[in-house]
Amino acid sequence: MTSAPERPSSSDADLTAWVDAATLGGFPAPARADRWRVLRAGVVNLWEFDTTEYWFANGWAQLTGRNETGKSSLMALTTLIPWLADTSSSNIDTLGRSGKKFRYYVEPTGGDGDRRSQEATTNRGWLWVEYGRLTDAGPRFFTTLLFAETRSAAADVRLTWCSVEGTARVRDTIDLAPQRMVAAPKDLSVPGLVIHPNATAYREHVASRLLGSTTDRLEAIGKMLKVTRTPKLGAQLEIGFVQKHLRSALPELSRAEVDALANGWEQLDQIRADLASTKAAAETLERFRRTAWLPWARAVVRQRADTAGSARTAFDGVTRRETEAADEVQRGQGVLDERTRASEVASLSADGARRAASELEASSGYRDAEARAGKLEDRRRALAGVRRQLVQDSTDLDAATRRQTAAHEQVGDDQRAHDAQQQEAEHLRELLLERVRPLLDVPGGDDLDLARTQQALDERVRTVDAAAQRVRGVLSADAGATASEETAAAQRGRADLDARAADEAWAEAEAARETLAQTVLAWVAGLTPGVPDDAVDAWLAALPSSGADVGDASLDDAIRADWHDPAQAAWIAAKERAGQRLRHARDEAARIQSEIDALLAAPSADFPGPHGWHRRARPEGSAAGAPLWSLIDPRDGIPDDDLARVEAALAASSLLDAWVTPDGVFNGERDGHDLVVTPPAPAPGRTLADVLQVAECDPDLHATVAGLLAGITLGDPDDQAASDSVASPLVIALDGRWRAAGVSGRAAPQHATPEWVGESARAHRRRRRVQELTDELDVWRAETATAAQARDEAAAGLHALASMMERRPRDADLRRRLQTAAGRTSVAEQSAAEADQAEAAAGRLRASADSLRAEVTRWCGEQRLPTDPDDLQRVRDAVSQARHAVDRLDDKLKLVAVTARTLQGATERHAAALAALDEMQARRRRTARDEAELTTTVAALEQAVDSNDREILDQLNRLRTQADDAARVHAVLEKELGTLREGLARARAQLENTAKEREIARDARDAAWSAFRVLIDRGLDIEIGLAAADPGFSTAERVRDQVAIARREVTPPRWPSTADEQDVYVRRLGGELGRVASEDTRIKLEADGRTLRINYDDHGLPVVEVLVDSTGAPLGPRAASARLGEIHDELSAAFSQRVQETLDELLGSTFLEHLRERVGATQALIKRINDVLAHHPVVTTSTSLRIVLEPASTSDAAMIEAVGGPSLANPEVAGQVRDRLRERVEEAKRMAESQGDEDWRGRLAQQLDYRDWFEVQLKKRVGQGGRWLPLTTQGFAEMSGGARAVILMLPLVATLAALYEDLDGSPRPLWLDEAFDGLDSSNREMVMDLFNSFDLDVLLAGPARLVNVASVPAAAIYQVVRAPAPMPGVDLTLELWAGGDLVEVPLPSVLPVGRAVASEEMLL
Repeated sequence: MTSAPERPSSSDADLTAWVDAATLGGFPAPARADRWRVLRAGVVNLWEFDTTEYWFANGWAQLTGRNETGKSSLMALTTLIPWLADTSSSNIDTLGRSGKKFRYYVEPTGGDGDRRSQEATTNRGWLWVEYGRLTDAGPRFFTTLLFAETRSAAADVRLTWCSVEGTARVRDTIDLAPQRMVAAPKDLSVPGLVIHPNATAYREHVASRLLGSTTDRLEAIGKMLKVTRTPKLGAQLEIGFVQKHLRSALPELSRAEVDALANGWEQLDQIRADLASTKAAAETLERFRRTAWLPWARAVVRQRADTAGSARTAFDGVTRRETEAADEVQRGQGVLDERTRASEVASLSADGARRAASELEASSGYRDAEARAGKLEDRRRALAGVRRQLVQDSTDLDAATRRQTAAHEQVGDDQRAHDAQQQEAEHLRELLLERVRPLLDVPGGDDLDLARTQQALDERVRTVDAAAQRVRGVLSADAGATASEETAAAQRGRADLDARAADEAWAEAEAARETLAQTVLAWVAGLTPGVPDDAVDAWLAALPSSGADVGDASLDDAIRADWHDPAQAAWIAAKERAGQRLRHARDEAARIQSEIDALLAAPSADFPGPHGWHRRARPEGSAAGAPLWSLIDPRDGIPDDDLARVEAALAASSLLDAWVTPDGVFNGERDGHDLVVTPPAPAPGRTLADVLQVAECDPDLHATVAGLLAGITLGDPDDQAASDSVASPLVIALDGRWRAAGVSGRAAPQHATPEWVGESARAHRRRRRVQELTDELDVWRAETATAAQARDEAAAGLHALASMMERRPRDADLRRRLQTAAGRTSVAEQSAAEADQAEAAAGRLRASADSLRAEVTRWCGEQRLPTDPDDLQRVRDAVSQARHAVDRLDDKLKLVAVTARTLQGATERHAAALAALDEMQARRRRTARDEAELTTTVAALEQAVDSNDREILDQLNRLRTQADDAARVHAVLEKELGTLREGLARARAQLENTAKEREIARDARDAAWSAFRVLIDRGLDIEIGLAAADPGFSTAERVRDQVAIARREVTPPRWPSTADEQDVYVRRLGGELGRVASEDTRIKLEADGRTLRINYDDHGLPVVEVLVDSTGAPLGPRAASARLGEIHDELSAAFSQRVQETLDELLGSTFLEHLRERVGATQALIKRINDVLAHHPVVTTSTSLRIVLEPASTSDAAMIEAVGGPSLANPEVAGQVRDRLRERVEEAKRMAESQGDEDWRGRLAQQLDYRDWFEVQLKKRVGQGGRWLPLTTQGFAEMSGGARAVILMLPLVATLAALYEDLDGSPRPLWLDEAFDGLDSSNREMVMDLFNSFDLDVLLAGPARLVNVASVPAAAIYQVVRAPAPMPGVDLTLELWAGGDLVEVPLPSVLPVGRAVASEEMLL
């Protein structure tokens, strides 16, 4: 592709023919053979339009007119709606601000601004667009039409989409309003007319026949046309806006492909459900184990372990006390003996030491030595005191010397300080004079009155401050005005931003509505049962399109009412019926199985009781009596049928179940109410003994039975002659006939074989009954399976229904977006009003500030002060410095007086220090003389005391100490001996008591260990995971170890310390165990075909049995939990394998190829757009543009390369792509679940939208040799208004042209609504020339003429004129722009002008 095709221009003859046709009420003729071109469009009986149509001249048309005349409505009805077959509000108002629904154009609303009559209860109308082209066979036309009908009693709008291809044309052979009545589609008989069943079929037909392409391309073009038809597009043209819509123009992923991927993923739900069921059962069982079973098991194990441990501890304690008592007796005796010997030694030692001390004290040597030692000690104490005083005097003298020196130095320092302060005071006085003289009138000389000077300076400060305050007021007013002006500007900027945000919000809301509509259609396509087309159309029509609609019924309500609830009710009813069948079948099967079990378990059956009378409760058969049938057997060789008839005859005669006694006599006291066999006399000839024999039984009973059989004749009861000669009272025949006294008859057997006669007969009867019951059981089991299958099918239907319902599209996001857009519009309006108020306030503040400035300037002149704040500050600073100088001089003079007083005090303190030093020196000299004299005395006395004196004194002291120590030891030992004797007696008594206690404790320990061992034998140690010893051991040592392990490792929470509290604790957990098992666990397990039951053993302990799989084997909770884990692991492995298979199947083929195709299509589209841009530079600036797709991230770059490049053939790369796609699928699931979004498909479409892998960039180049540079916001802002419009309009139009480029014969529409506000005529002409160069069919709407520029060869300009209020009606006037001239074209009066009254017959 090199460039857009050359746009043919209409010749003068063509334009003349066009004008003639318009004037005479004819038809525009096609002029091009290379493609379809739009010729005209119109509406019939919609809004205030009667039969209105407008034409294109050379592919150009403009609708003009004032606001509220209907030009935008006419444009909306004939552009996006018939192109996309979608009447959503977003296709009426692309910003969605008006909130208008399509019904508004079909049916009067009754609002204040609606001029239409409301008399009709049914309203109809048409809209249509005609395209034409030249063919070898002549002109050919393609017309798209929409018929709309509303009824006041119905909430929906009935839409019928039609198309006509051939030579038929509206107002020619297609009469939409015959005799001023709106025709219905069924009333049209037009060659080439197709009435499409729905909008989807219409789109497919239009895309195929008009575009020669697919609905994807049709919708992609529609997206771009919606962007270009955005009202005031020129105001929207920013780089971000263009980039956003360029990305949206890229080929979308097919929703069908996304849904196929989602459907495949959801096929895993059943496996996931089984996995979840098993997991739930495992969790239920584990919760039962954790919350009920294990707490009870741990508690009872710990309770019995504590009991056993306490018993063992008690036994060990008694044993230890017994041993300790014996040891205590032995130890007490030994200690008593030892202490007795020690006491005697201590007594002898004390007596010897006292005698030696008395003898030494009586000697003369001791008395002399004691006198000399006393005098020496007195003089030593006196010398020590004098020496301490001498040390203190030396310390005090040093201190007095330091104080005198410091006082002398302080006098010198104070003198120097005083001199320095006087010098500084003189300097400050001179400085003050220098600063004050320029400010005040100061008298000559150096004398200053500081008080008067200070007063004058304070007054000047107040004047300067007043001036500064007034100047600040001026500045503040000026700043306030400036700030208000800036605020107004900022508010205006915010108002503009709010308006832009509102526009963007409406655009996003409309895009969301369009996406939701497509999502609804895609979702509906996969529903079972399906949804009627009229219901789907009603859903789509009811989608909210404005903020006012969000309060209406939601899409969710409509889906539930029209589809989900009826389907759900049907499935629930089917499931309930199947459930009732299943329960009945199960009950019958259980009953039959119980009967079979009873037959198999019982060796014999009871004979049916008598009818018509009451018989006693018979005892079990024994030697004292038994029923006859249990005592007889058939003889060998007797046919079964003969035996069966004989048995029937015996039963009929009441003999078969008669009671046989040893004596063969009825005894009323013994036999009560019963029949007793009384054997008759033996009968001659054949008897019943020939057929039957006595079974093995008690000998006494044997005689009675044998007599009976021998007394019953076996013959023909009807042979009267024979009967008369027979003495037997009873006759039985092999054919079942019988006769007794007064009664005779014939009995037929119930079965072909005997049931009661003989053990084999009875066994055969049981087998036959078991077989009958088994056959019946099979029937009920088959019924159970059938009912279960029906229930499962209903459950699957409900599950599928719920799954489809979970994936249903929702309009909550659309409603939120509409609310947001409405809110932002309100904010924008409020911001605009606030901006106006702010600008008015700023003007008032500026006038007030100027007036205040003039007043302050006058006052400052009077005070001889400047008005500049800096100058005022300098004056203020000078005055302040002068004031500071006064303060400093005053402070300095005060400080001079202080230093003088300080100097006088220092001189006085120095004199006092000198006197104190003299006194201290005299006192120290006196203390030194005393110390010398005492030293001499002590030395002389020490020479007088010799070593003999010291030895004598030391020896006496040692003897006295030895005597005292020995006496104390003796006293202690004597006291201890008494205590030891008492303790020994108590120990002997204790030893006798503990021996008895040990026997009792041993019995208690053995009983407790036995109770604990019961739990171990039951396996509770394994249940709670206790590492107990081997259950096969039962030694005392082993049990002791097991108890210790249990007490160490098993500690229930808040375990009581006392036995009574532990018993209450265990009973409470036992009750909780039963409650949880019956009320919670069993119910949940049985929901999935599993169960749990609790029985109790001989010890009263609960035995929990769990059935978890089809084997029916009962397992303990621990084993059952482990088995469920194994089942879960098996299902998990199967699920993972199935996930991988599904991923390989779906992602590895269909979807991945689709994704690859879309990425390739995107790259091809961008190449086509850039080729178009390369051949259409901006002429005025020689600027070329191109679009660049950059990966949004490194991972996105890898995905693009892998999907779009040849590396996908590499298995490793393909695997990585599948892994990334799987991550995105799972992320979509997670996001939907975390945010409570039941329909995860929308999330999936977002995650898989490959367009988000790209960043769309615009680059520009000036001239042929320039470099390609990014088009930045700053660079864009520096361009002129016209250049900006062209630069950013160009990529949008080029994208549209590229979408048309590879279509063979497709029309090339471009729609613009007031897109050129703010552009002058030269810039408009530049943009029009751009459209012309792309060979586009242009329709514009605007308040004034736009197309009358030189770059447009020809264009039809229609002015839309609305009838004066309150009359309804719209008229059109026509001007033709051609060859630089604007010519008015009169329209014919054949087409009705104004609007006729609508009625039930849809008259125009």
